[in-house]
Amino acid sequence: MLVFYCLVSELFCCNILCHQTKAEEEAADPAVVAELQREVEDLKLRLHMAAEHYKEKYKECQRLQKQVLRLSAIECHSKPGQ
Repeated sequence: MLVFYCLVSELFCCNILCHQTKAEEEAADPAVVAELQREVEDLKLRLHMAAEHYKEKYKECQRLQKQVLRLSAIECHSKPGQ
């Protein structure tokens, strides 16, 4: 979860840096602009991958919680003296 928030933060900061005015962009070094654009694209990809990983883990957690509830119910019903 922390990785996800860090990636979002990095992406937000890079987007702010990349959204320059036209005059600033024309005056900026093309190599720097290209590097920042590559970095933004890389961060977008990493953010997407982290979001997919988070969804998978969330689904796994939900499945395991249901399994624990089911096993707990079975255990309660199978105790002697009840």
